[in-house]
Amino acid sequence: MISKDIIIFPGLNDSPDHYKYRFVTAAWARDGRCLHIFDADWNNRDEDYGHKLQRAKQFVNRVFTKSKRLVPIIGNSAGSSLAVILLLTCPDKVGKIIVNCGRVRTGDYPLYTFDQATASSLAFRNYVLQAEKAETTMSDKTRQKILTLRPIFDEIVPGFTVPIVGAINETIPSIEHVFSIAINLTILRHRIYRFIDN
Repeated sequence: MISKDIIIFPGLNDSPDHYKYRFVTAAWARDGRCLHIFDADWNNRDEDYGHKLQRAKQFVNRVFTKSKRLVPIIGNSAGSSLAVILLLTCPDKVGKIIVNCGRVRTGDYPLYTFDQATASSLAFRNYVLQAEKAETTMSDKTRQKILTLRPIFDEIVPGFTVPIVGAINETIPSIEHVFSIAINLTILRHRIYRFIDN
């Protein structure tokens, strides 16, 4: 059965008007899909971890009510850790999730550390820490609901911080962070379709 309603959690530097997704949304709409983009507002230092999570849960609930079936979530970059948390905390509303070039555990590049990557958003930092902790107790059934996608080389997100043991972990033939996210949402979007529809 085709999953028509799909949620996207954007990354840290995505603009408030989500202009990057206009092209993507057009392509997905032609395929009979409806993307719902959550305004994560990552750099809002006045919104803590808990409040952002509550907003995300309310957003998921609205889409679930409209869809009347479990809703898939695509987490782009920083949005990936939040997607993992929602899969675990809202199993009655969230279906499968896609970790699209996103960090779900700590780890450093020599010139780009975890602390540097999360300096602009304490909420993002907390989601990564929670996702990393949650992975240790994830059931096999939950792991099978996760597809992780990472490029051959990502200058922002270390490759080893993306895969989840027991999930479907794939390396795409690409390099560079933003470009690889875009490739997965455009040229390779049918890979995501196959995963969420089965």
